[in-house]
Amino acid sequence: MMLRSISWVWFATIALSVSFGCEQNSRPPDPTGDAQNGGDDDSDGLGDPGGGDIPGADYDQNPAHTVLNGPCAAEQRVGGFKVEMNEDVGYTAIDGVVRNGVVPGMVPALALQEGDCRLLMRRRLVCNPSCNPGDTCSLEENCVPAPVGQNQGMVTLYGLAKLVSLSPLPPGNTYFYTRLPHPGFLSDAVILLTSTSGYLGALELYGVGVSAVVPSEPTWVVTEGQPLTVHWTPPADGARSRVFLEINVDQHGVTPLTLTCDFSDNGSAVVPSAVIDGLIAAGVTGFPVGRVTRRTMDSTTSGDQCVDFMVSSVRQVAVEVTGHIPCASEDDCPPLQTCNLLIQQCE
Repeated sequence: MMLRSISWVWFATIALSVSFGCEQNSRPPDPTGDAQNGGDDDSDGLGDPGGGDIPGADYDQNPAHTVLNGPCAAEQRVGGFKVEMNEDVGYTAIDGVVRNGVVPGMVPALALQEGDCRLLMRRRLVCNPSCNPGDTCSLEENCVPAPVGQNQGMVTLYGLAKLVSLSPLPPGNTYFYTRLPHPGFLSDAVILLTSTSGYLGALELYGVGVSAVVPSEPTWVVTEGQPLTVHWTPPADGARSRVFLEINVDQHGVTPLTLTCDFSDNGSAVVPSAVIDGLIAAGVTGFPVGRVTRRTMDSTTSGDQCVDFMVSSVRQVAVEVTGHIPCASEDDCPPLQTCNLLIQQCE
């Protein structure tokens, strides 16, 4: 049992959720994926996270009091839940899954770390002989049963634009919901995720609503031998969020590196030149991609298994690598250069 402290009122709310208008995912997902126009959405406001009561909730709604345990370690993470505002598309969605083990291919190897930034390498796990269907190659390169989604019970989220209860969906016991208005929460709203008793017992996880992340630069230009300075609009004082940055410049590599940084949310940060150099040296292929996420993270463990909960706002950011021109055809390349379609680079 991983429940911290919550009133019996919540359990009554689960039983009566339909009567009180709690949204459930028993209906088919909206085929348009449009959270703002998600079917019979009867919510017309986010309420007052600064002190207004949320129907059915009985927990401290002061964000300064909220304990956030951070994300799971990759080698313990068996799943998680997230409420994500996608600022590029303009929707807020919920999804999650809890598996019965760690997926080996989702545990990266640490290639380099400096300050708040790391270079993570995707592992290339090879089992000989090959694994049978339903099995996967472990970190020790032995065939083991592939982790699969488990029934974590009914999951309820408080503090969003409306109360949402989700049952696991087949196949895979996933949790998914796209019918929230956008934005799906207010800044500093305390968001509570609970579950009835499921695979890991009863869950209780917290998040705090974040403001929309707005990067200042339309393009991040990474140059060998130089640090990368990034800027974004800072949140209001006292915000609980951090900013997570990701850059990948090797789309076709066998074991590509991903640059990740976990920064304080103060409006600017610097990616060290050593991390930039390591990223470029590992290979540049395809079209580079960047992403910036403002988020809060909480997690809970049961034995050696961990589940986390992210509340976030995310945007894509264009990335350029000095001296490298990505291409999909000859038209993308300057005169006297041709497009190597195998690695999508002008040469």
